[in-house]
Amino acid sequence: MALRRPEPTATQTLCELGFTGLEALAYISLLRAPGATGYAIARAIGKPVANTYKALESLEQRGAVSAEDGAARSYRAVPVGELLSVISREFASRTAQADKALARLDFAIEDDRVYRLTGREAILERMRSLIASARSVLVVDAFPEALTAITEMLREAVKRGLTVRIKTYAPFELRGATVVTSPSGDAVMRRWDGTWLNAVADDTECLISLLGDRESHGMWTRNHYFSLVYQAALSSEVALAELQSLAASRPKISLSEALAKCRSLPLKLTNRKAARL
Repeated sequence: MALRRPEPTATQTLCELGFTGLEALAYISLLRAPGATGYAIARAIGKPVANTYKALESLEQRGAVSAEDGAARSYRAVPVGELLSVISREFASRTAQADKALARLDFAIEDDRVYRLTGREAILERMRSLIASARSVLVVDAFPEALTAITEMLREAVKRGLTVRIKTYAPFELRGATVVTSPSGDAVMRRWDGTWLNAVADDTECLISLLGDRESHGMWTRNHYFSLVYQAALSSEVALAELQSLAASRPKISLSEALAKCRSLPLKLTNRKAARL
């Protein structure tokens, strides 16, 4: 049920940062043998000399290697820390430019369709966006490992004054939030080959997902009716889990007293359109 995936190789990591496969191999080769010529690098990585020189020229233009002219031109890799700093700054600059350009576009005012999500990172990013956009109420139903991935965002939601209610399946603490642990948490987690991560914000937006080691799938929507129904369902789950915990700790407690002690009271509708459904 762990969310970890195999560690990428150095070559894969560089390719994810925008290097071609050949550029990544050449850069890594220079880290191991600084001052090598293009011919020596080509032989070391088993690639055609002409293609290797083109890759080195590209790396030099992007500031990943430096060249030293001499009888035979040699190359040195820019230290990893410097290279990553340059890439980070360039990415931040392009992200800011994209944000400005996209902000000028005309977006649809409302979209109530249901969308399929694939991939752990895409699902987690959508969840972070959902939490960030919440204005009043946030209800979360998640396994412990998934909660760990969004803990900081949940803390920020509490700081913003949101009503945050969480149902989890193993002990979890978040100051300022109502956190209820399912009495049957172990059995539920054993039943699923994956990790639950579900939430609804302001009875307006909801996300349901199952994160796995190999595959992660989910659905997301801003459909008001779906979100309203799902908030009612999750809120009821939180309240039920809290009542079950009270009954387990105090077998003789009366229903009226248990209801009085239950912190998970019904939530008020925050969306006017949902309130009219």
